[in-house]
Amino acid sequence: MNLFKRLLHQASHTRRKFLQQIFVSPSIAANIFHIGVMAAAMKAKSAATAVAQRVGHRHWPALLRR
Repeated sequence: MNLFKRLLHQASHTRRKFLQQIFVSPSIAANIFHIGVMAAAMKAKSAATAVAQRVGHRHWPALLRR
């Protein structure tokens, strides 16, 4: 348990340092934000296509009409 606490503390500390570094340099922050947005868009797109495949394309007109 003590080891776990120490690891957790270390992780939070390194994350804080990492975030401080990001906020210090805006270009890195912008890059990471851009990457995050792109990843979210890709995830949403893949999720939408998965749902479309699961539902089946013949149901789409009925859904759109509703």
